[in-house]
Amino acid sequence: MSIFLFVVFVVLIVAVFLVLMRLMAQRSQGAQEYLKKPILTDNEKEFFGRLIEALPEFYVFPQVAMGAILQPAVTRQDKRNYYRIRGTFSQKMVDFVVCDQALNIVALIELDDRMHSSEKDGKRDAMTSQAGYATLRFNSKKKPTVAEIAKAVEGTKSPVTDPALAQLVTSPKV
Repeated sequence: MSIFLFVVFVVLIVAVFLVLMRLMAQRSQGAQEYLKKPILTDNEKEFFGRLIEALPEFYVFPQVAMGAILQPAVTRQDKRNYYRIRGTFSQKMVDFVVCDQALNIVALIELDDRMHSSEKDGKRDAMTSQAGYATLRFNSKKKPTVAEIAKAVEGTKSPVTDPALAQLVTSPKV
């Protein structure tokens, strides 16, 4: 008799749980799940203006996913390693990507605030450096002048090695 009561009790608990889950699911269906979000904070917007002024001959792209500029150094046939490596950067963003007229990446720019961690930043910089990118980090509280930004980016330029790209870079704007 006590086993029968125990089974009935467990069935009732499971039934109540399922009913509650269903009610919660119905309630959340009508709720708004997504809100728009500004692409840049006010501080980043102000710095973006400085970048545009300092780098008129370059394109500056804000908030670029690292998955758009990095790829694992293994083939997709090695699925386990490919996705393991990709997972180390796929959810990360770069504050600003600076490209030349041929859309070659010249520099990655990070605007570091109090939320940045030196340890995490070091790991990110090691990844991007290994891929051949120069990362410039500027302190959010002591942002550089327009002239300082231009000088810093000029220092990252390297000669273009692909002749087809060199032609694009030196060809006049249309």
